[in-house]
Amino acid sequence: MKYLLKCSSEELEYLEQPFVYEEEFLGIRTTKELIPGGTNIIVDANNREEYVNSLLQAMLVKRVSGQLKEFNKGFFEILPAGIMRMLLPYELELLICGRSEIGLDDLKSLVRYVGYSQKDNVIQWFWEIIDEYSDEERTSLLFFITGNISSLIFLINGKGLLLCRQKDLEI
Repeated sequence: MKYLLKCSSEELEYLEQPFVYEEEFLGIRTTKELIPGGTNIIVDANNREEYVNSLLQAMLVKRVSGQLKEFNKGFFEILPAGIMRMLLPYELELLICGRSEIGLDDLKSLVRYVGYSQKDNVIQWFWEIIDEYSDEERTSLLFFITGNISSLIFLINGKGLLLCRQKDLEI
């Protein structure tokens, strides 16, 4: 594209580049017009900027607009646009990514015990070990257990962690 903007009129004339671009999808190449009638319009010194702008628009905006529309639809199902407008950037990051520090009391509040009680030695040892973990290690543990790196998600949707013996687990 830089070349098209800098080359001479003669070089542009030699290229015979119409206002089109090629796109490949599932191994099938198709030619798409950048403007109506683009197959019949050749890029020259007078319209080269329009060609480059149209090509950039097609490649960087139109090509992904369907995916972006679907992403937005799904994202706003989870976090409605009205709520999103009320959030500051750091609040949105906190909601999506969770807190970087995960307190022991937060983790304990998420746990349900089946076949154990909070007073059992093995549970006490478990919490003693977790108490020694750094925030990064607690985040890794939570991700390992849940598949979700954000403890806030569990606090928001009311799910908890289950500590149980395998024989007590109903599948």
